[in-house]
Amino acid sequence: MADGQPIIQGSGAWKNNMEDSATQLVNHAQGRADGTGLYLFGAQHGQEAPGGDGLYSVSFKGTAVRGYSYDGDGVYGASGRGGSGVHGVSSSGTAVYGEDVSAGTGVHGQAPRGLGVRGTGSSAGVVGDASDQRGFGVQAYNRHGLNGGYGVFGFAGVGVWGDGRIGVIGRGVTDHGIGVEGNGLGQGAIGVFGATSANSGGVGVYATAANSGSTALEVQGTAVFSSSGRATVPAGRDRITVTGPTIGPASMILATVQEDKRGVAVRAAVPDPAAGSFTVLLTQASPTETAVAWFVIN
Repeated sequence: MADGQPIIQGSGAWKNNMEDSATQLVNHAQGRADGTGLYLFGAQHGQEAPGGDGLYSVSFKGTAVRGYSYDGDGVYGASGRGGSGVHGVSSSGTAVYGEDVSAGTGVHGQAPRGLGVRGTGSSAGVVGDASDQRGFGVQAYNRHGLNGGYGVFGFAGVGVWGDGRIGVIGRGVTDHGIGVEGNGLGQGAIGVFGATSANSGGVGVYATAANSGSTALEVQGTAVFSSSGRATVPAGRDRITVTGPTIGPASMILATVQEDKRGVAVRAAVPDPAAGSFTVLLTQASPTETAVAWFVIN
């Protein structure tokens, strides 16, 4: 078909509607009527309607559908019922791609009550990538700001997982704020857990105070240390060897008698790193058992 010929409706053969140049449709309503350039409808609704696409566009190399607006939305999709306003499918590339060439937003999702943006995937539901060294791959903001609400909420076996030189960082930006808070709700649950798998030099939990007027570590309530315990010196003995806690060359051992016995006190607590033990020596033997509390530091 040469240029300038009418379009043949109902033709299933694309060769019947070929052209050598682009076709333009312009609506010059200029405010007097509906300014829409083209209406396309698929099969009408109803129980007997087979359903179909209002527009099906194919391109072998370029963009199948391109929209541009001088002062509005380039592409607008809406669904009246349970469908998607915009649905993108790709076998290997990106199903839906949003790009902003200035300082705007590539993809913006907004829902008054539901989810603004939702992603589902076998490996990652949503992935964010920041090219700036100080940028954020994924940034979440709650409009209530510091007055309440959550910027990020995660629900899973691990609610939030972070990998990096610093896995997770939190900052309390108000007076008496909290950088990172953990709350264990279940019986025996742990609010904050720190561990290291390094062969040497690793620290499970590290606390530091940059200024002398601040406190690196404050504990309210009972503190339990695996490097502390209680030993019992048998009657008639003046010493006991304790094994179990990790003992190193720099270990310091604090020990005190837990009973008031005249003339009986801790004379020394001697570590033996090679044997992984330490020995508590009393000033003299007691005719009865003597309880000694100990605490290994460093």
